[in-house]
Amino acid sequence: MSARKARAALKVRIKIGEVFVADAMAHPDAQDMRVKQFIMAFPGFGCARAEAVMRAAKIAETRRVRSLGTRQRSRLVEILAQG
Repeated sequence: MSARKARAALKVRIKIGEVFVADAMAHPDAQDMRVKQFIMAFPGFGCARAEAVMRAAKIAETRRVRSLGTRQRSRLVEILAQG
């Protein structure tokens, strides 16, 4: 399976609630995703809300999931878990 298809499949699993936040963040297919796309995979998060979450967690627009620091990861999990 190509990387693009694997990421798309992961996004679908996130959207339907099959994969939870912490598990999704640790998933190998999520590591190459841009953080904004990762956030937007969760139900109820569109472009504007994803940008607000990134500002709250102090994450740059160009960051990928694999490059997040521990504080950024924990803040992101906290925000996304609240929905």
